[in-house]
Amino acid sequence: MELLTQKQAADLLCVSIRTVERYRHSGLLKSIQINKRTIRIPKLAVEKLLGESTWRKSQDLKNLKTTNTTSSTEAKTAVNEYQRGRRIYQSQLHGFKAG
Repeated sequence: MELLTQKQAADLLCVSIRTVERYRHSGLLKSIQINKRTIRIPKLAVEKLLGESTWRKSQDLKNLKTTNTTSSTEAKTAVNEYQRGRRIYQSQLHGFKAG
């Protein structure tokens, strides 16, 4: 089992160390306390959190490479639906009409 420091976990998750601490305290990220000041995070826990991430799933959809036209069309549709949902969310967040 490979153990990571909080900084290494933060780099893998593309978040701050403070966010990693929040994830640990909320139970989203499992950690091991070796002594009073030393905390390590299993790499599998970080990978599991990345796998559940909606951002990661959207990136996977954008990077999806397909061989036949049907799958390519489905992938493009999924990406378009994600982008449309993102625009609607942003418009609701900022109070203007989605285009």
